[in-house]
Amino acid sequence: MFGSSKAEPVFHPKAGDDFIRRVEESDLQIVLRDDADLYDSTSFVITGKDNSLIFIQAIVANMRPMYTNQVGIHIKYVNPAGKATFFSHKYGDKQWSFDDTTITIGGFKIVRNPEANAYHITVDDPECKHIKGELIVQSSEGGGVKFGDDGKTAFAEDRSAYSSMFYAIPRATITGALSVKGEKVEVDAYGFVSHFVQNMKPHKAGLKWSMMKFHAEELSLVSDLLLTPKQYGKEEISHGLFVYKNKLTAVTVDNSITYPTTQYDKDTGYEMPTSAEYVWRGKTLEGQDFQAVIRLTPTNLIDKVDILGHLPWALRMVIKAFVARPFHYQWLDTATATVTIGEETITVEGKALHEVTFINPE
Repeated sequence: MFGSSKAEPVFHPKAGDDFIRRVEESDLQIVLRDDADLYDSTSFVITGKDNSLIFIQAIVANMRPMYTNQVGIHIKYVNPAGKATFFSHKYGDKQWSFDDTTITIGGFKIVRNPEANAYHITVDDPECKHIKGELIVQSSEGGGVKFGDDGKTAFAEDRSAYSSMFYAIPRATITGALSVKGEKVEVDAYGFVSHFVQNMKPHKAGLKWSMMKFHAEELSLVSDLLLTPKQYGKEEISHGLFVYKNKLTAVTVDNSITYPTTQYDKDTGYEMPTSAEYVWRGKTLEGQDFQAVIRLTPTNLIDKVDILGHLPWALRMVIKAFVARPFHYQWLDTATATVTIGEETITVEGKALHEVTFINPE
């Protein structure tokens, strides 16, 4: 299929579709496969009110020809001054276990409480010497969202090739404490939780991912946009969520993420955004017209990553020449959102975690 020059269909919700579905218990369970490509991740993206950032991700990856169900943990803490502390580790078969509500990987534990719609995260692993602690992740009202009946964006008629993004918690409040290199960090933050499953190699599904997570005292806006490769028509697939006064208020697909100005980055070979505009359009869950706009200048770059950087140099060059050359940019800036619901307009300042991942040149 992927060798064909004929464009394959992409099936996903479009503007006007009756697409909103609530996330179900089965959508949040880890998937294990030993017969196909699979990437399964549960991610917590936490923005501190003090301008810090915490990222915690549990991953299961099973890519041909290995079929090994490799399990790993990624953690990143960025303090208010922009200094980052990282941890990333792969674990052996006897070091992890999953059930319907609990992920245990080494000394890490993520426990989901379905009744309270909350997670309890424990970071206490001997391999992770510099970051330890416990966090409580509490959802806003309204629960999680998926787009369409099964949450899948399908890349084939038989829906055998797909990616699924389940927005488990569009807006959360996070409390707890971490010890980072021996220093205690009290956590008072907002966050976002997702469960992502994909059975395609990333470079075959997209050219570019753009994302925004904006949190203020009374509201959150989340947007992501995937630009598919030429063989899938270079379609833009976008999901948007709006939480207001602690309630899920709007879910949208008629969104846009644009970069009016860019600057060539000789380190990566890509055009790095120097200005950005994020727009959400649609209806609230109560049927009112809804629009939100954020315009900003990317300033506080906290991450610029060669995603293949951990591979040996020779292999990295081969992949970049013939397969993909992915780079990831991430900023944490103060921004202003203008939100219009019906006849009411709200303007609010908050923290904007925005990012773009270039997977392949267009």
